[in-house]
Amino acid sequence: MDLLMITPQGKLACFEIKFSVSPVISKGFFQCIEDLKPDYKYVITPGGECFDRSDRLRICPLLIFLEKELVKLT
Repeated sequence: MDLLMITPQGKLACFEIKFSVSPVISKGFFQCIEDLKPDYKYVITPGGECFDRSDRLRICPLLIFLEKELVKLT
C-alpha cells in the first residue's frame, strides 16, 4: 500500500499507485487490505477508465480520481 487516508468521517481509504494502465497489484497490498479492512480501496493509474473489480477494488486514473472520486471521501 502506498497511501492510507482517514476521511473527515473517520473512514479508511487505502491506495496503491501504479505507473501502468493495466496494473499488477502486489500481494502486499491485499495483505494490508485484509489487516486494515478499509472502507475504500483504490488503485490509481496514469490513464484509462474507472472500473470496479469484484472485490470492491476501484481502479481509477489519477485525473478522474481527483475530479470525481476524492470528493466522495471528504
